[in-house]
Amino acid sequence: MTSRWPGLPWILPAVALLGALSIYPLLYAIYVSLTSADGSLTLAHFARLFQDRYFGVALAQTLLFTAVALAFEFVLGLALALLVDSLGRARSFFRAGLLLPMIVPP
Repeated sequence: MTSRWPGLPWILPAVALLGALSIYPLLYAIYVSLTSADGSLTLAHFARLFQDRYFGVALAQTLLFTAVALAFEFVLGLALALLVDSLGRARSFFRAGLLLPMIVPP
């Protein structure tokens, strides 16, 4: 098996960690949301969710906040990129300064 996929032993720990930390909790959350207290499968939780008046308000506020935040971040990022691009010789220095926090681990 390793002759067909020589890198498989190197990626298996990463795949196992991904499965343990993200895929399993996701599948478990879906299972819990689809079961009732007695263990039977049901969609009653979702039916009750869409009948709740606060859910619609919360969903609308979340979508509005997301749209405003994305628009603001896009405009700010574009303005900053255009500003750095127009700097001439200092462009490389400021570009490195803006990228450094993303490159250096916390």
